[in-house]
Amino acid sequence: MNPKYGADQSSISGIILNDAAGLDMYWPSTAVPSKKGGFYDYQNTCTNDPETWKYASPIYFIAQENPPFLILNGTKRLEGVIKTNKNFVTKLKEV
Repeated sequence: MNPKYGADQSSISGIILNDAAGLDMYWPSTAVPSKKGGFYDYQNTCTNDPETWKYASPIYFIAQENPPFLILNGTKRLEGVIKTNKNFVTKLKEV
């Protein structure tokens, strides 16, 4: 969804998310205390720069041009995954 990666949105018929994590790496990494080695520890896999996490998070690139989404959520999920999925759906509906 980030235009930097050059995906032609018109060539994508749809996007399926299955208990997606990483939809918003910025929010939990800045708003929730770090859990070293856990869900909120993006420093080991990405960088220690929250702005980079934001740049890699699809929630900040939701646009009218995005293809349709099918979003599946399980019942046994981490709190952060639940919240970011709900936030993502809310933002999709707004757009």
